[in-house]
Amino acid sequence: MSTGLYGRSSGGSVAGVVVVAGLVGALASGVLWLHEVNPHSDIVRFVTTRLLGSTDGWGALVTVAAVAGGLGLLVAILGTIGSRTRGGGAVFGIVLSLLALSYPFAYLAQQIARPFTSGGPLGRS
Repeated sequence: MSTGLYGRSSGGSVAGVVVVAGLVGALASGVLWLHEVNPHSDIVRFVTTRLLGSTDGWGALVTVAAVAGGLGLLVAILGTIGSRTRGGGAVFGIVLSLLALSYPFAYLAQQIARPFTSGGPLGRS
């Protein structure tokens, strides 16, 4: 009986990777949306001073949200293509990954729209 290259794998491990990547991206995207809504909140101040080290680190957080959300979505799609079982963890991970990609897509739309409008959908000018 052959177990394949990586041995016997269950859908739970794929769902775990999807949920973790989606959760990391969704948290990063949530902090970015909070920064847009209320830039003077305590959470934003904590992230700016303790985690990012400066106000220039917000672009890196957009990258984290985009990469984690994209990775979670890609692993979820590839994991469910060859899987016979459909787990709830993969669906939950897909939802988290889509939430993670919400701010990076809005940021990208703003960058594309900037030459054509004054400002953008996120209110920066």
